Amino acid sequence: MSAGEIIDVVDEDGTVHVPAQSVPPSKFLSPQGKAYLAEHLKKVRQPQLLQQDQDNGIPPLIAGYLDRQRILFASSLIKSIDCCPVCAALLSPHDEN
Repeated sequence: MSAGEIIDVVDEDGTVHVPAQSVPPSKFLSPQGKAYLAEHLKKVRQPQLLQQDQDNGIPPLIAGYLDRQRILFASSLIKSIDCCPVCAALLSPHDEN
């Protein structure tokens, strides 16, 4: 197969097979952004990090991101709202003082 040739196969059930490809990160990412991306892409391939925690249902991979968001976007629950099958929450930002 030549460098410019792309061969793909589609199975009867719709499964598409394509040759392996290398996709580098954007040249516009900072070194820190590239490191973050590489770390995340490696972690999502670890099944134990994707299993839901028995206590709170949050996979370990996501827990760290959620903890960071709670710090950056701290808020307080004012009121829970149930409207038919939709559940919502009215939040208020924490005072920065």
